[in-house]
Amino acid sequence: DHAVCELDIQDHHRNALGNVMGGAIFTLADFALAIASNTAEPERVGIGTIEYLSASKGTCLIATCNADKSGRRLGFYTTDVTDDTGRRIARVTTTVFRESE
Repeated sequence: DHAVCELDIQDHHRNALGNVMGGAIFTLADFALAIASNTAEPERVGIGTIEYLSASKGTCLIATCNADKSGRRLGFYTTDVTDDTGRRIARVTTTVFRESE
């Protein structure tokens, strides 16, 4: 119900303006969600929304995912993405679903 993942920012993660692309930010957040929500009970899928809060000024992104509530069928997770300067980059809220066995 918890995961922390990092991404070293490389040139191919940047858009034409020099900022980290939204897809790279979301992919990191989605990876952290996958680890946090599938470690104890595999085969969960999620539907999430992302809010981009600011551009990164650092060299690394850090996604921290925590379960707000993790039940047998439904789970609710929040993933915060920051950079290595402590700047808040994005927040993702996700509902995950697991089919009954």
